[in-house]
Amino acid sequence: MNDIALLWSSSKNWLIIGIVAAVIVVAVLVIALMTGGGSGGSGLTTYQLAERHVNAQIDAIGEIIAEVILLPAPGFVKELGGEYIEDQIYKVIKWRYSTARITSDWIEVIATASVQFSVDVRLTEGTITASLPFSLIVYPNDQSVRSMTPKFDDASVDFDFPVLDSVSEEVDKATEKAGEVAEQAEQKAGEIAEQAEEKAEEAKEKLDEITDSLDTEDCLGSARNAGVPESVLGLLDKPSDERNAIEKGAVRRALDAVGLSDVCADLVE
Repeated sequence: MNDIALLWSSSKNWLIIGIVAAVIVVAVLVIALMTGGGSGGSGLTTYQLAERHVNAQIDAIGEIIAEVILLPAPGFVKELGGEYIEDQIYKVIKWRYSTARITSDWIEVIATASVQFSVDVRLTEGTITASLPFSLIVYPNDQSVRSMTPKFDDASVDFDFPVLDSVSEEVDKATEKAGEVAEQAEQKAGEIAEQAEEKAEEAKEKLDEITDSLDTEDCLGSARNAGVPESVLGLLDKPSDERNAIEKGAVRRALDAVGLSDVCADLVE
């Protein structure tokens, strides 16, 4: 009986040991899968693979970030050149890693590069800040990174130069002033045009008066020289709309007789 009890106790101990061992094995496998380790959990984690790949490509990455910075940069910053910007990037670059997608074969890791450095150009000091994320496709089982693609749409660049702020303010003031001047000029031009139109109308009226006066004087002088009676000359000097039918007839006949119907046509009507 004691032998049976001893055997049972021994079997129970081995069962407990087996369960504990199984739990440990499962835990190790889960940790290996979560961290992206290879077969047997002896490889690098997903993030270690991504970091190793980033470090191996740092020269190309520096060139890409420099281009992202220089593309929108003001002229005096472009003068610094790509190599200078790259050197500054290598000194201060920092990385942030995050998981984007996970499949059965690969994991997408977003590695975001961030840089911030000061520059002194043309006696002007300022700070350049930029960030650019990269999409890395990592195969943990193969312990490899198949691709690394810049996400340019999510890039950001900022230039903090006091001189730029000052120039911007001056440009805004100049633009505002130019708008005011243009508005005043337009208003003045309108006033001048209106005055010119009034003057032109007055000149036209004056010209019409002079023309009418000349027509009347020419007609009366010609008629007087042709021997038209003073009674008819008085009718000619009278506005045509104030003459009655008899007077109009007398004027017409008198002018026809001396051949002045065309010269005095305006006064006969």
